[in-house]
Amino acid sequence: MFRKIGGQLTSSFLLVILFSMGVLGFFILKSWENYAMKDLDHQLHLQAQTVASMWGRLEREEKDRARQERLTAEFVRRFSEHYGSRIQILDRSRNILLDTGSTEVVLWSLKEIDQALDGREASKVIDAPPSGSTQIYFLAYPIKVNTLYEGKTFRAIPGVVCIARSLTYIRTIKGELQRLMLMGILLSLIISGVLSLVLSHYLSSPIQVLSKAAEQIASGDLSMKVPVLARNEIGELASRFNYMASHLRSKNEELMEEKNKLSAIMTNMADGVLLLDEEGKVLIRNDAAMELLGLGQSGELERIPCLDAIVHEALKSSDEGRAELDGVPGGKVLNVAFTPLRTERGELVGIVLILHDITQCKRLDQMKTEFITNLSHELKTPLASIKGLAELLKDGAMHEAEGMRILDSIEREVERLTRLVKDLLDLSKIEVGLVKMEYVSFNPADLIEEVLIKLKGKLQSGRVAIARELSSSSLVYGDPDRIEQVLMNLLDNATRYAPDGSVITVGLYEKGDSMAVFVADQGPGLLEEDLPRVFDRFFRGAKPRTRDNTETGLGLSIARQIVENQGGRIWVENTSPGSRFTFTIPITERMAERTA
Repeated sequence: MFRKIGGQLTSSFLLVILFSMGVLGFFILKSWENYAMKDLDHQLHLQAQTVASMWGRLEREEKDRARQERLTAEFVRRFSEHYGSRIQILDRSRNILLDTGSTEVVLWSLKEIDQALDGREASKVIDAPPSGSTQIYFLAYPIKVNTLYEGKTFRAIPGVVCIARSLTYIRTIKGELQRLMLMGILLSLIISGVLSLVLSHYLSSPIQVLSKAAEQIASGDLSMKVPVLARNEIGELASRFNYMASHLRSKNEELMEEKNKLSAIMTNMADGVLLLDEEGKVLIRNDAAMELLGLGQSGELERIPCLDAIVHEALKSSDEGRAELDGVPGGKVLNVAFTPLRTERGELVGIVLILHDITQCKRLDQMKTEFITNLSHELKTPLASIKGLAELLKDGAMHEAEGMRILDSIEREVERLTRLVKDLLDLSKIEVGLVKMEYVSFNPADLIEEVLIKLKGKLQSGRVAIARELSSSSLVYGDPDRIEQVLMNLLDNATRYAPDGSVITVGLYEKGDSMAVFVADQGPGLLEEDLPRVFDRFFRGAKPRTRDNTETGLGLSIARQIVENQGGRIWVENTSPGSRFTFTIPITERMAERTA
């Protein structure tokens, strides 16, 4: 209860009331006690003055003194009984002349009696003998008598009037007052407690509403609106709370929009993004980063071991930087750009890593280097031959019988260079899209027959034989002229590598939504490690397949570009014996169904 503000308010009110009433009761009791003591002192003074006056007149009486003493004593006893006081009269020798109490000698304080004999009244609160459990208010009052001596008047003090009254009745009244005040305080506390509960509930209800609203806001519900029930500080607090909730809702919507934008950007980025803390632990990442690092969806990761060296360098660096990361699963090469994150005071709080896949760029650079090397080699060989043959002619071989043979060799080398340049131009045009494809429907079986007719002279030399496996008559969709160029390249390639007396098989068959066309020879085949690179520029396998050295090494590259540009693919596989080149062309009917 007391942990809540209502209980705290109630307890505070009760404590304040209890303290206030306690202090007030203490002062009331103290004031009444002081008043009662002053009133008692006043009464005792009046009584003492009366007795002293009567006893003083008795001192001046000379006639019938015994009778006067008896009458005075009787009056003093009745006076003592009426007021409940004990009166004792002492002479200057402290002999008791009259005592309305017991005959026991009262142990009055000699100090107060001495003061009274000197003419000064004295009072004191003393403990009553013999037990001392009761207190008595004691007053010593001097008896003053005017005497005439030698014509002069003197004030004589023949004795002292001692008056004592018990303080029991004052203590009794004080105790009763205390009991009544305690009962009043208890009753007041009960009434005040009820009123305090009502008041604290009234005061704490808006605060409890604010507390519940704060809990809802903390849980993410920013739609809470607190009612403004009063025009005081609590009402102003409620208004400010509603403004804060509205402002937070607006800011939260803005943050969510920015978060969604950032999430969409990071999700759709091809580059990987990693946010690490100052210890190198992963805080934020996107899917692209995990894919580039070959980790896939690896769940929660604290560290990425392959990045430790780069992260260590980035944490030591004060500027942006770049590094290359190789040895990534899949043979990838990544360019890693890192940027340290620092506070306004320059404290390092983390780093941002941007991962970019440069595997293709590296591969292209390598291919470019290999292309230039191969092209230089391909150009250098015929040029060197032409130069050597020209020098022979220059040295006089022109007029010899060998001159015509040298000229034929020069012509062959020139033709080789011409084919090389032509193939390079064709390949470049196809790659950059300068060669326009004319897409029509045609029968690939008829196209194969036309190609075989054009190569009839070369194929019917008797060195190799041609076999056909045309198992489909479906139409295909593509550029027949370019498909013819592919077939010519594959057949030319097969005749180069086929041994004498072997068979070259040309055929086609349906493969899903495409028509597969193949050319198979019975040559020496290819090494397994060379199969993925057969269609690269200027590639020649380590295993020699032909004795013909006039090939440019670009025919298969051109064939691949043509097939891929028409939506197909081309591949090679070893057979026993020889090798088999296959490419696909989309079937017209299936293409129509798919686009309908």
